[in-house]
Amino acid sequence: ASSDPFSQAMNQYKGKNYKEAYKGFEQSLTASPNGSQAAKSLFYMGESLYNQGEYDLAILDYQKVISNHNSDALAANALLKQGMSFEKLTDHETAKIIYKKLISDHGSSPEAAQAKERLGKL
Repeated sequence: ASSDPFSQAMNQYKGKNYKEAYKGFEQSLTASPNGSQAAKSLFYMGESLYNQGEYDLAILDYQKVISNHNSDALAANALLKQGMSFEKLTDHETAKIIYKKLISDHGSSPEAAQAKERLGKL
């Protein structure tokens, strides 16, 4: 097992220890804010919060992925999860806006296909 903060955090995440995982991803991000793992750290910080039902906070971390790493493949995934978070908060109007943005910005991605499906149900 690797001893870098990201790998340790990922192990916590896989073990569903989301609070510990969040701290680990945060440490990884602090250690290397512009590194290759930065977008992943932010995304999984969002995922850790999402899995704890902290949807409003998760939305903020997903937004950092979208704003700071828009060219990253994870941006589409972050948009999808942001939309799903707004759905969980029963803010369907905002969810629709986000799904439409995902479809227009990342039209060929598998996430866009999921967004279309979710839009159809809102």
